[in-house]
Amino acid sequence: MCSAYFLFEYVSYKKTVKANLSTLATIIASNSSAALAFDSRPDALEIMTALKSNPHIIAACLYDEQGRLFVTYPAAISLQRLPVKPGTDGYRFSNGFLEGYEPVRQRSTRLGTLYVKSDLGQMYAQLGNLLLTAGLLFTGSLILAYFLSLLLKRRIARPILLLEI
Repeated sequence: MCSAYFLFEYVSYKKTVKANLSTLATIIASNSSAALAFDSRPDALEIMTALKSNPHIIAACLYDEQGRLFVTYPAAISLQRLPVKPGTDGYRFSNGFLEGYEPVRQRSTRLGTLYVKSDLGQMYAQLGNLLLTAGLLFTGSLILAYFLSLLLKRRIARPILLLEI
């Protein structure tokens, strides 16, 4: 039962992490449209600093309409840690990270792309807590079953042993 529950939580938590990152990226992309439209790097940097509210975001960047790097988060990040060009819109798990590309639009016009990369530390911590809880419950159940068996053994075996005499 614990294995089935753990698997359910793993799949469920992956969906939750993906939805949370997608929501955050959609908000950042929406707020970045004016900065891209007016080619304002300072405004884009200020908007990107909102990502520090999520400590699991390890990298992010905005690409302009031509796919050129516009701004990065954190500002001092090595460019080797970022994709050279924006990828396909959407989110995917790869190499222990969740990465995603969100279009930056103003009405129907695409102005650029937001890239976000998050570690899965929060998910693994939650799953670790779940495993610890399951282990404690399992151990507690075994101890309780052992003491119940001792108690019941005396009550059931004693009358049988008296019949033997």
